[in-house]
Amino acid sequence: MQAGVDALTAALGSRLRPRGPSFADLFTDDAVLEVPFDGDGTGRAVRGRVAIGEMVASLVDVLHFHRVTVERVMDADGATVVCEYEASLQRHDLGRRLRRRYIGVFTLRDGLVSHLREYGGPFLPDVEGGDRQRQVG
Repeated sequence: MQAGVDALTAALGSRLRPRGPSFADLFTDDAVLEVPFDGDGTGRAVRGRVAIGEMVASLVDVLHFHRVTVERVMDADGATVVCEYEASLQRHDLGRRLRRRYIGVFTLRDGLVSHLREYGGPFLPDVEGGDRQRQVG
């Protein structure tokens, strides 16, 4: 998950001022994380920074992110940022390296994420090993 934290922190620049190095440190105490098409398919939101940290901890034995590359950052308004990014990752249940593209809609408050809705595409073979170079635009 650290690859994602590092990529998003760099891409969002001065808009984001995390409390520390973990994924949960990107979020406000009352943050909401929604991933409508993943998990159990219900689209249930994860509410609160502590619960987000627990959810991420539960993924440690499931997913490993080798690299996350932010392709595009778009300001929607003063508080909302849309990011397109791609991950090179390992799903331990499949035992091979994959890639997946994402769109994340981030709402920021006081330098932290107060709401994230993340849409992930299909898991595809990572035939290039995730070595593609992208630009933040």
